[in-house]
Amino acid sequence: GSILAMLKNALTSIPRTCAQILKTTSARRTGFADVQSQLVGHHQQTRALASKRGGSNKNAAIELCHLFANLTFEAHKLYQERKQKQKLLPNGKAQAKTGSATDSDLAEATSASKASHLDRDLFLVLVPACAFFVCCSWAVYEQMAESRREALDEEEFQNTKKRLQQLEKQMSQEGWTMLAGTDVPANWTSDQRKPRPSKQFECVPITDAEVLKALDRSLIGNDIGAGGRDAVSSGKYSKLKLEAAWRVENRTLWGKFASERQQVQHTMMELREHAGKARRSASTLANIRGGLHHATAPLRALGGFDVTINEAYLFHGLGNPAVAVNVVASGMNEHFSGVNAGTLFGDGIYFAEDMGKSDQYCTCADRTTRKQLSTILDSSSGWWSNGSPALQREEVRYVFLARVVLGCIAQVGAQRSFRLRTSEPTFSAGSRELAFIPGAKSPTHFHSEVAEIAPGCQAGLDTHTEPRGNRLRFREFIVFHPTLIYPEYLIAYRRV
Repeated sequence: GSILAMLKNALTSIPRTCAQILKTTSARRTGFADVQSQLVGHHQQTRALASKRGGSNKNAAIELCHLFANLTFEAHKLYQERKQKQKLLPNGKAQAKTGSATDSDLAEATSASKASHLDRDLFLVLVPACAFFVCCSWAVYEQMAESRREALDEEEFQNTKKRLQQLEKQMSQEGWTMLAGTDVPANWTSDQRKPRPSKQFECVPITDAEVLKALDRSLIGNDIGAGGRDAVSSGKYSKLKLEAAWRVENRTLWGKFASERQQVQHTMMELREHAGKARRSASTLANIRGGLHHATAPLRALGGFDVTINEAYLFHGLGNPAVAVNVVASGMNEHFSGVNAGTLFGDGIYFAEDMGKSDQYCTCADRTTRKQLSTILDSSSGWWSNGSPALQREEVRYVFLARVVLGCIAQVGAQRSFRLRTSEPTFSAGSRELAFIPGAKSPTHFHSEVAEIAPGCQAGLDTHTEPRGNRLRFREFIVFHPTLIYPEYLIAYRRV
């Protein structure tokens, strides 16, 4: 309020000062009276414009810029006219002595010289005044734009809140379970349900027909077999066929994930209670591809998902299937970022919502790798040795369908160094840590990064797009802390 009052006083005082300068001057030549009357008129218009409120403030600021730009142009034009007259008689006194100029010419030159100096002084006063008014007007416009952004943020927040309420209602209708604390999911069946399990982890073969159907449907993607610049192998195929799947049950790894999940829940709740940039950041939804979202609905119902923190199922392809042994034992590791692919959007762990993307990175398991995998894939159940014959062939590939808490998302587009729709940086430390969430009560980094794609570039119509997104076919999801990831399903598939 005090800033607006000071600005209003400045807007009304400077034109009056300029008018007084003209009024007190001794020069009354033709043109000065017009400029003086224009100054007085502009002074009155300024008072009227400064008194406006609400939506008309933007127009008022623009009109002020136009008024003082015109005034400066008129003063400069008058100055040029006086300067031109002075050039006609550059040295009046010398010409008077030689008799080449009359007394009237001398008087005209002297008067023009004085008027020229006065015009120059006037011009030097009006130019800074005009610049000051442009700055003030721009400040008013920026304040009104910020108010407009806050109004849009509030509208976006209410829409997000309504959508989250609808999702929670859907969860209750479909009988979803909500996990409390660090409890393991209710659908776990191994010894890992006990407080002190006998093994570090177990990979339980999936035998439930509904779960297998959901996993098979999740492999349906866009542009399957179309290849790309990141594709590690080529061939003619258009579908992916599920061969086997395992649920990773690791109580220690789940405990780390669930604890981090609780912290994100607290942070997101805190951000949504605040106004401004904090609420704006927390209002961004993951908008997972429709095909994957619908396919994994039965899995979310079993596992106890929390949609309010952008928890989602996402794919992570294995360029080296032997890595699966380390992942199920101790989780994913961001320090290996870029080993099998590039790090276009930072040194994090990359995920995709479309198997058309993840399949590009997956390689076949050779005999040595299959032997390593046999140590974790519960061979006693017969799935490895006596199950699908394809598991013994080199054409089988592996991909993780992981639970990922995206939390507060930093969206990036074509300008990858800055977050989408802002001029604020994406990272705070090189390319290994995301920036701090603006407006957060306590310093907190963004939980994940989403590389959005531009409209018309997406591989499938069920994919979310954003204006000024990347010119890519698939969205990418990048997480920089492995505790936000739980590799829940390991899927064996082949190309057909």
